Amino acid sequence: MFRTFLLTALPFLLPFIAYGLFLLIARMMSRMPEKRIHILVLATIGAMLSIGSLLALRFSEGDSIANTYIPPHVENGRIVPAESRP
Repeated sequence: MFRTFLLTALPFLLPFIAYGLFLLIARMMSRMPEKRIHILVLATIGAMLSIGSLLALRFSEGDSIANTYIPPHVENGRIVPAESRP
């Protein structure tokens, strides 16, 4: 569940968090930015980061679809871990 959050929601929320921190620091230094960033720009950047993380996950994990998954099972009183066989 946490991994799903890290790979999907966090990349989308990152630009908003960064902009919020920027505004907080700017207020503390009493220098407000003259030009405001549109929410649409932040959402677009977040969507691109989310899509990028999902594509990276798609191409970096998993076995070939030609393989057969064999779940963990018990043989002779021992637990045999899961494996993928061609």
